[in-house]
Amino acid sequence: MVGGLTGRWALLPPRSRRVIAAAVILIVGVPLAVMAAGRGMHWLAERSLRDQVALTATAGFWTSSTSPASGRIDLFVVVRNTGPRPVRIDSVLSVSARLAVRSLADLRYGVPPGETIDVPVTIMPACAASGPVAEPGPVRARIAVVALSGQRHTIDTPLAGAVLFAHQADNACRIRVR
Repeated sequence: MVGGLTGRWALLPPRSRRVIAAAVILIVGVPLAVMAAGRGMHWLAERSLRDQVALTATAGFWTSSTSPASGRIDLFVVVRNTGPRPVRIDSVLSVSARLAVRSLADLRYGVPPGETIDVPVTIMPACAASGPVAEPGPVRARIAVVALSGQRHTIDTPLAGAVLFAHQADNACRIRVR
């Protein structure tokens, strides 16, 4: 006498066993495979998002005629994270025929998605003997960032409003030439 489930399985004809095994695979295996594929696709999409970096840069300044007493102008580049994940800004650099814009050497700013930060910069004007150097075309900014995944990127983007920086450089050149 054959007992238990294995005994009943053994009593079934081979064709019935194959049909039952195929049905179990279809009922259990296919949904598991679909779930695993979905998780794999989600992981790939998540990995792709971690490496996406999108930034915009705009020139900005803040001025005060009273603080400190002699007055002060603070120059900065406004960096907006238009990407889907947070990034860390390591440096901002823009070099043209008219001026060089540089951020601080030990810069480390985190920028969440959709947020902006003001990155303080210094400007070094390029002066000719006769005064300001003409600007050939738009000024671009190179922004070094680290994505959420740890991947390093360099983003090259137009520096909107760079005419503010160019005017500062021109004024410095006029003072030097006199």
